[in-house]
Amino acid sequence: MPAQQLYLSHLAPSLSEQSQILKRRQEALQAENAGVLQRVMQQRKEIETLVKGLENAVSDLDESVAALKPEDIEALRTAARDVDEEMRNAA
Repeated sequence: MPAQQLYLSHLAPSLSEQSQILKRRQEALQAENAGVLQRVMQQRKEIETLVKGLENAVSDLDESVAALKPEDIEALRTAARDVDEEMRNAA
């Protein structure tokens, strides 16, 4: 037998074993990555829903402010200041 063939035949069992170990590791990592991807996609959907909710709330507030008259806004400011002052005095 030539030296190279003898050398390879001696290493073949350990190389085959290492190859199988790496293959199992790769399969486990692929499964884990698929799970992580699924969680990330779910979180993105949740974030998207939250952002849409916030955008709707901001839009509602903008519309409310636009509907108020300047004197109504000043009355609200005064009321908020009065409540704030009362809370500070109570503490």
